[in-house]
Amino acid sequence: MNNAIGPISIVGSLLLGIAVLWSVRLVYGNRRESSDDALRLILTIAGWALIHLAVISVVSQAFFFLTPRSGAFEFVLFFIVVSIVGGLALTVFAMAVGRYRTLEWRSLMSSLSAGAERGIPLDQIARAFAGERSDEIGLRAARL
Repeated sequence: MNNAIGPISIVGSLLLGIAVLWSVRLVYGNRRESSDDALRLILTIAGWALIHLAVISVVSQAFFFLTPRSGAFEFVLFFIVVSIVGGLALTVFAMAVGRYRTLEWRSLMSSLSAGAERGIPLDQIARAFAGERSDEIGLRAARL
């Protein structure tokens, strides 16, 4: 069977994804300044997408070889169904991350408004908020 998603391309996709993620870790490390870097985000998404493509391909091929009377149509259909389910799972995850970031932003704004009502300078509030956080919103609050 001449297959475009053969074992060599699956291993290549998996290794390439791992290599991209490893290179991001090697270049950026755990620096806080790089948490909102667009190139880091793109490379991280590309690395995980390659790994997920390899996993979906392995599951599809296992279904194809383990299911009796399965042809190319069933393989493609199963690959499409697994891709759609994986895409929906990634969409739900992205929505959850978006909701989390919105809630974090609201907590920063409520801290700033509560401090402003009490006459505390905004730079001290932002520094205190950033000192408690080590993620992207903490970095943005420190820059604020």
